Amino acid sequence: MTLLYFILDNLYAIRLCNNPPLCQDLGNMGGGDVNTVLNRITFKELDEWVNEPLADDVFCLDIEGSSRRRPSDDQIWLKIKDKTGVTNSTSFQQLDDNKREKIFLELKDCGASLRQLERLTGIGKGVIHRIWCAGH
Repeated sequence: MTLLYFILDNLYAIRLCNNPPLCQDLGNMGGGDVNTVLNRITFKELDEWVNEPLADDVFCLDIEGSSRRRPSDDQIWLKIKDKTGVTNSTSFQQLDDNKREKIFLELKDCGASLRQLERLTGIGKGVIHRIWCAGH
């Protein structure tokens, strides 16, 4: 989908407008029918467009807010160990509820995902989600 949006937003930059029937289709449908666009582009053409370097003045596919990377499982366990001293999920589950909630909120702020925390700690995602919602 991201590639299709790139194509629709950058028709001139990728020289797609040298193909008048395709440009007319894109103009008529307003970019709404993905299958029509993809059926008109051969895999070879698509591969060439994707792998061809763009001019220096063309900026595309900038997804804002994606610079924040999710911490790895090892990074999460290091944070848990530093804050609590526990080294496994069983020990984490035995922590005081308030301490555990505080840790979950801190890990949320660090970028940990709900499912990542569920997988690492063995605590259900519903419980973690309630903690996150209550702690904002």
